[in-house]
Amino acid sequence: MSVDAPSGGLKARRGVHNPRQVRLAIEFTNLVNLAARSDFIEVIAQDVQPGWPPEKYIVTYRCRGITGTTPDGAPVYGDFHQVRMYLPSDYPLREPHLKWLTPIWHPNIDHELPNHVCTNTAQNYFAGKPLSDLVRAVGEMVQYVRYHAAWVPPYPLDRAAAKWVVEYAEPRGLVSKTKPVDDRPLLRPQRLRLHGGPAAAGQEASPQPEDAGAAGPSRRRIKLGTAPLPPNFAGAMQTGVSGVETSPHPLPPDEGTAVAPVAAVAYPQPAAGFAVAEGEGRPRSGSVAQRLTGALEYLGLRLGKPPRTCTSCSNPLPPNPRFCPHCGEAAGQNSAPCGNCGSTRPLNARFCPRCGAAAAATPVVS
Repeated sequence: MSVDAPSGGLKARRGVHNPRQVRLAIEFTNLVNLAARSDFIEVIAQDVQPGWPPEKYIVTYRCRGITGTTPDGAPVYGDFHQVRMYLPSDYPLREPHLKWLTPIWHPNIDHELPNHVCTNTAQNYFAGKPLSDLVRAVGEMVQYVRYHAAWVPPYPLDRAAAKWVVEYAEPRGLVSKTKPVDDRPLLRPQRLRLHGGPAAAGQEASPQPEDAGAAGPSRRRIKLGTAPLPPNFAGAMQTGVSGVETSPHPLPPDEGTAVAPVAAVAYPQPAAGFAVAEGEGRPRSGSVAQRLTGALEYLGLRLGKPPRTCTSCSNPLPPNPRFCPHCGEAAGQNSAPCGNCGSTRPLNARFCPRCGAAAAATPVVS
């Protein structure tokens, strides 16, 4: 693993903001990280000007691949492969120019001049694709993890190598979609670090201070919104306005460590459901649960209790209504049917709000 580039290759010119130069600098950083994670990929930047990110690279793959065939058709293996990569002026709108430099025998890499590499632009390449993904995909082509030899769209680039794969290699079990020439991963797996918990398989545990006691709680990173809600969460929010209550979301204790019990929290009694007006330095009255409950009750809703609905149209009613805002019928318990049209009206109304008949009118007989 190595990345060679002259000093100053990532410095940007002062006072100049070129989106292409920014993209090239990002791609160079990604290639450095890719080479640092691989034992088989080496990236060398070429023709780097001071103050500008590189545009040309030589990528070396030291994995097992096929470099040619013998006269009787047997494959010739090799573990040294190189490709030159050039980022043109219209990159990333167009894919990089790739030219193979060493002997190669692959359906999607031309073994003769001009030694092009098929990147399958129509399906696999797009302007936002990182250059490191393309370099990794080309390495998997060398390993025969990726190849397309069937004479169907997208057609293979090297017809002779494609014919050899279909007629000679695959029938003899030399290569296949499930049996590459080299099945070693090009990149080493990344290890994750856990904080405050036991180390999982293949992961490192964060070091603990020596003077930390066994009874003290360990530090733990918890993402907000991931703790499950208790079954009585709605009731806990309503009963939180009275007396003393423990927190409805205790943190899960770590294995092997003792956690102190959660202290009880006393909620003050609010004067109303809303918060006290700010501006005079007075604190908000009540907890978040109390203010939320008051706001919902102002809208005619209540936690754990369905809202009032109209007896005629079944739509929710605002607090203390006289008439339904949806159908116009009288709302509340003090209502009676109209003797003329049959609609509901307030019990103390003198006239029906729908037909205008007197409250003591008798039903119309047809």
